[in-house]
Amino acid sequence: MNPMQAITRHTGKRSAGSAYANCKLWRNRLLQRPDDPNTLCGLAEALLESGQREEAEFTVRSALALEPDMPEAHYVLGKLLHERGSYHAAVAQYRHALTFGANTGDIWNDLGCSLASLDDAVGAREAFRTALRLAPHHAQAHNHYGESLRAQGQLRDAMQSFAMALRLEPGLTAAGVNLATGLVSMNRAATAIPLLKRCVRDDPASAPALLQLGLARQQLGDYARAAECFEGAADLAPSAAAYGGLGTCLAATEDYVAAVAAYREATKLAPDDTRLLEAFAAALLAAGMTDKAADVGEQLVGRRPVSTRALAAHAVAAARTSDDPALHSLLDFEQLVHGGTISVPSGYPTLQAYNAILHQYVTAHPTLSTVGIGDGLLPGPQTATRSVTGPLLSGAVQPIAELERQVNAAVRGYLQHFAPESGHPLLDPVPAGWQMTAHGVVLEARSPQPRHIRPGAWLAAVYFIKLPSAVTHGKNNDGCLQLGGAPTAIDPERRVPER
Repeated sequence: MNPMQAITRHTGKRSAGSAYANCKLWRNRLLQRPDDPNTLCGLAEALLESGQREEAEFTVRSALALEPDMPEAHYVLGKLLHERGSYHAAVAQYRHALTFGANTGDIWNDLGCSLASLDDAVGAREAFRTALRLAPHHAQAHNHYGESLRAQGQLRDAMQSFAMALRLEPGLTAAGVNLATGLVSMNRAATAIPLLKRCVRDDPASAPALLQLGLARQQLGDYARAAECFEGAADLAPSAAAYGGLGTCLAATEDYVAAVAAYREATKLAPDDTRLLEAFAAALLAAGMTDKAADVGEQLVGRRPVSTRALAAHAVAAARTSDDPALHSLLDFEQLVHGGTISVPSGYPTLQAYNAILHQYVTAHPTLSTVGIGDGLLPGPQTATRSVTGPLLSGAVQPIAELERQVNAAVRGYLQHFAPESGHPLLDPVPAGWQMTAHGVVLEARSPQPRHIRPGAWLAAVYFIKLPSAVTHGKNNDGCLQLGGAPTAIDPERRVPER
């Protein structure tokens, strides 16, 4: 679903008894004035509010037959059409209402919701702005405007709008959930939880509130209570997110059989979500359902041939169901993992001094440019990444030439651990010679880490020139040559030895 389509029209509806009482009131008035378009319009709105949509549409169209230019009737018909999912028709009715003289914050707010549902981000945002200009204290318009800002990646501004909506209407659950969602994405689960608890208390039937409360508790490692929230959200409104969160929490507590059941439901609802399939494969392996894990792993490899989790799941499942020594050797982590130390490059006093020069070279490269937001290593809001779009290598130019020498030496040293006659699968694709191509990435605060694996490459590696303290935890680890590793969640029976 497109982010803009997540905007829904939130209305403060009456209780069922109050809504039906309102309908009775308008019916009595209609008995006295059967051909009055205002009475017909009032009854239509009351019927819509009580959920009697078919009669509401017949009634409001009767009003328009008597008075085609009646703005209130066009507005009621627009609300009815929006609830039905006929967004284009709803937009037309809202515009008729505006044309015939009804210029209110409510109409502009609801027009924005329909435009957002049509993925008209610019039109929706302008409609919400107009609504707030006409009605500055319109809580729902503040909330919807925040949703439109969030869809454009402006999370902090969006959270200010959500907070304003809550100040104006403390019981607006949608705004509370939206604000809490932003807090969770910023790793501020402890702050979000009290707000989400209030949302659930005010609206026990809010699946989004329970879902976000589950995510917040999961973020804090409270898997048991997080699982309860995900299960409640799935009961109220089955979704891949709810079942996927439930599976994650159950797997974290090593209840793998139950996790498999949860992931199975999640993948039914989102069959093309490869991350869910990866988690499903891992849970199947952990639960001992190797044949099924092999099937899911094969699907994954077909969909994401460069996914390490897909390849690992497929390899583990295949190794468990086969006596082929080559397959079993893929799980021999003691043989696969070899530690080493990068030597100090020639002409530099220390590795740190070399990294400082390399850092200057990359950040001053003429092809460095900003690229879009994508999947990041860290949860939460992200900013754009600056990336060197062209190869950094240029003949024997330092300091990149020295990096190439270090990488080639590391790769050859690694391959020497495998005897040519061993028949190890890693040796099958090794080319007689290779050429290194380097690309640079500069991560801003909370910017995404691009994918390292290049489908056309024989091997992909990452050299971290400079790491922030959030990653190194204060250790001096500026340079790191990473040649890959096994996903630890794939095979709970085996662990990669620490080096």
